Amino acid sequence: MIFRLVFLAGLFGFYGIQTSSVLAEVPAIESLTPICGNIGKTFSISLYGSNLSKPVDLLFYRPGVKLLRFEGVDNNTVKAVLEAGSEAPLGAHPFRLRTETGISELRQFQLVQKPIVIDAGGNLSPAKAQKIPMESSVTGGLAEGEVHWFIVDLKKGTRIIAEVEGIRNGSAFFDTHLELFDPLGKSVQVSDDSPFTHQDSLLEFVALVDGAHKIALRESNLGGSDEARFILHVGSFPRPKFLYPAGGKPGSTVQFKIDAEPLSKSIVLKLPDDFEGTYPAYVQEGGKQSPTPNLIRVTRHTPVDESNTSPQNELPLACHGIISKPVEMDKFVFKAKKDQPVSIQVWAWRLGSPLEPVIDLLNSEGRTLASSDDGEDHDSQLLFNPPSDGSYELRIKDQRGQGGKGFFYRVEINADEPTLECFLPRPNRLSQTRQTVLIPRGGKVFANLGVRRGSQESTVSLQAQNLPKGVTMISQSVQPGHFLAPTLFYAGNDAPLNGTLTGFEVTDSVLGGYKGKFRQVVDLVAGTADSIYQSTTVDKLAIAVVPEVPFEVELENPRAPLFQDGKLYLKAKVKRKPGFDGPVELKVPFLPPWVECLEKFEVKKGQNEIEIPLISLPEAQPSIWKLALEGSANLPSGIAYVASDFVTINMVKPMVVAEPVELIAEQGGAAKFELNLRKYGSFPEGIKAKMLELPPRVGNPEIAVSSSVDRIGFVLPVETNGPVGTHPHIVCELSMVFNGDKIVQNIARETSLRIEPKGTSSIGPDGKPLSRLEQLRRKANPEKKPGN
Repeated sequence: MIFRLVFLAGLFGFYGIQTSSVLAEVPAIESLTPICGNIGKTFSISLYGSNLSKPVDLLFYRPGVKLLRFEGVDNNTVKAVLEAGSEAPLGAHPFRLRTETGISELRQFQLVQKPIVIDAGGNLSPAKAQKIPMESSVTGGLAEGEVHWFIVDLKKGTRIIAEVEGIRNGSAFFDTHLELFDPLGKSVQVSDDSPFTHQDSLLEFVALVDGAHKIALRESNLGGSDEARFILHVGSFPRPKFLYPAGGKPGSTVQFKIDAEPLSKSIVLKLPDDFEGTYPAYVQEGGKQSPTPNLIRVTRHTPVDESNTSPQNELPLACHGIISKPVEMDKFVFKAKKDQPVSIQVWAWRLGSPLEPVIDLLNSEGRTLASSDDGEDHDSQLLFNPPSDGSYELRIKDQRGQGGKGFFYRVEINADEPTLECFLPRPNRLSQTRQTVLIPRGGKVFANLGVRRGSQESTVSLQAQNLPKGVTMISQSVQPGHFLAPTLFYAGNDAPLNGTLTGFEVTDSVLGGYKGKFRQVVDLVAGTADSIYQSTTVDKLAIAVVPEVPFEVELENPRAPLFQDGKLYLKAKVKRKPGFDGPVELKVPFLPPWVECLEKFEVKKGQNEIEIPLISLPEAQPSIWKLALEGSANLPSGIAYVASDFVTINMVKPMVVAEPVELIAEQGGAAKFELNLRKYGSFPEGIKAKMLELPPRVGNPEIAVSSSVDRIGFVLPVETNGPVGTHPHIVCELSMVFNGDKIVQNIARETSLRIEPKGTSSIGPDGKPLSRLEQLRRKANPEKKPGN
């Protein structure tokens, strides 16, 4: 069975990354082997992909590992020799390869404690099983249809644990399956999925006889691929399926109940002083340590056991319990204050519990006020606004009515706290496309950094930390009601070709001293449909200076405003360097609300200038906005991206308005009318007026308008086969040059034209429609003029 797995942000105490600009010859890592190394030792990993021939550095998101050197380099392969310090943390270490021309997608290797054994290959049948020692970590790959066999010698009574890290490595989508056979070839234990490891297999067995036991490892459906890499941990190490309670306060010493043998039924752990989030707890017993962690929560919530139902429970609370039998329901009582929002979040599935939590919130009279089933990760969550001061009851149960000793949970209840962090919106979900910022030397690139700030609406600003040498950043503030911060990164002409993992400080004008940071989820393994089975979260953005590109783009600062319900033509230029004459695609990647623009424009070969019309809808509000232009071109080595400087767009109210009119004409006749103008400010010379959105076979003459007139007269001829009926949504377009810029102002929007069959006599001498009574009178007395 496959579950959707999202690698937890707090697991390693680091947060997210996503990226913006991609340049030519970006390195791509398709796979790596082996996918693990030992703490305190030197080890090597080989990277396979494309554009790897100019490696410069590895950018590590976690501490403790350093690059010693590169070896065996060609365009498709590079070997990295690494050293892991004795204090390096266990588990996954995300990294990116930086070459002279770019930064790769994020990949990761694991640091393990047990001796590493390389899968020798050829062990694809029981007769060719590879012998491995106990207390080892075997690493290799599962190609399609393969079953890998291993032999381990066991004494009667020896407890063996075999745990696979497969999809958790983030290398590929595959579901492991383990089976253990006794010396006679009898299957004695099988494992596919478990709540603790989700898709990865975990089995536990006590040997009944002395002898060679065999382990068969395969993909559940006999799938696999070149990227399906695994680590098989084998030994008699401690392997708790859960720790209870599922967390504690920073710096506290907690006695945890456990579900594991031969451990005692509890263990004492000292939680870190300077950590908050989801913490990887590695359990030790008898000189041995679990190869993968149990996840627990370390926060400042006051812990409460399920037996405590006192109404004196003040927030914030961390409620712990176990749904130990089917159809069981646990209850907790807490106090809340009127109109002070309360956040409730269950931690179960994400910590390795099989519980499918459902929560209900009741008032003191027993009336249900709110309920929640699944959140983003199977664990329920809700935001509640108390209608009054007093006590509230939280109820939690399993959605399927199941239960057992492993159905543990933790519910964090606290006053809704501000969220403040920035990220880089990914252009393609399930992909790492454009998730680094690459700046051509002497150029600039654009990135739309996003902001998450919870329920508060205020101005947010960003400040970069540890930019590459020679790089500067200009970022627009994020205004209330918006979440994007248009940002430009500049690399000087003398900037070295270098790169860093850059952090950000996020500041909110309302939250005062509260500071946020960069946090982003990186997709590693995509599942079916739109699901993610494996991802990781990091707290820095990879930024690098790369070689210059042969073109630049410029956007001229407009001198005319953009009027509501109008159009402003921006002047864009491409500056080409000798030898480059190819087409360049231009985009305006950030637009004000209710302002539209074509998705892209092409500056053709040999062309250097174009106009880009910005269209302001009637709903657009007066304001000042900063825009930049992004340009891209296909170079012989790949796609290169650059950006212009910011320009200022002044969005203002209309300079002239006119009310819509109801027009009428007969087939073969004409609609004659005038638009009365109300002017606001100066009115330039050289205005051209034209009616738009007219039905077919209706003339549309362009009229020159003097700056001194207060009305515009139109005659719209209708052909003899003009479409009969009422035609709405007609508008008058005034085009002009204002302060040297081409602009358009629309007036009389929602004008309508009714076309009558020829001879209907429904139009008076003034060109206006006759009433129904006047039409009947004219039919009765054709010689009599209307109004007499």
